[in-house]
Amino acid sequence: MIFVWVILSIIVGSLATKYGRSGFGFFVLSLLLSPLVGGIVLIIAGRTIQNELEREAIKEKVRKHIYQKVQEEHFKEKASEQQQNENAKSWADN
Repeated sequence: MIFVWVILSIIVGSLATKYGRSGFGFFVLSLLLSPLVGGIVLIIAGRTIQNELEREAIKEKVRKHIYQKVQEEHFKEKASEQQQNENAKSWADN
């Protein structure tokens, strides 16, 4: 039972770190009170503003990267079509 309590407290602490909160602080809170209480407090506290800004910046970078890759593929397809058209035209001329 104590083993499960400690493991759940560690999980709450690691989640707190991902939320931009003090992982060690939430670990200790969960260890002293209960992992359930620690988890509820973490959910109520939510993410920090800095954490949200970092997440949004990462999402924007991913969007830009995907858009860039789609554009590159589009241009490659257009270049391939043009090359095929030129090849067909040269065949027709011969």
